[in-house]
Amino acid sequence: MGAIKLRILDDFNRRMLDKDLDDHFEKVSKTAKKLFKQQVQTRRAHNEKAIDEKIKSIKVHLAREEVVERERALQDMHENEEKAAKRLAEIEAKKEAELKKREDQYKVRRD
Repeated sequence: MGAIKLRILDDFNRRMLDKDLDDHFEKVSKTAKKLFKQQVQTRRAHNEKAIDEKIKSIKVHLAREEVVERERALQDMHENEEKAAKRLAEIEAKKEAELKKREDQYKVRRD
């Protein structure tokens, strides 16, 4: 009778221990899932912030490049205008020289 009692008590204790361990495992797994979800959400939020910051820095960089390109284009345009003005002055000087030369030739022929 005592041996049967001990067996039943042993069986009962083993079942209770298994039940306690199962309950503990469920609590731990739920907690682990919650922590993993929080970690994923935190990582997503951090990634979104990093992506936003990167986009902002790219926009700033592109704006700076645009300003630099615009300044270069203006400088090139001014240089081209100066070259064109010099060339026009040379052409005008040649025209005047040709006209004066023709007038002189005409005067020589006329005289």
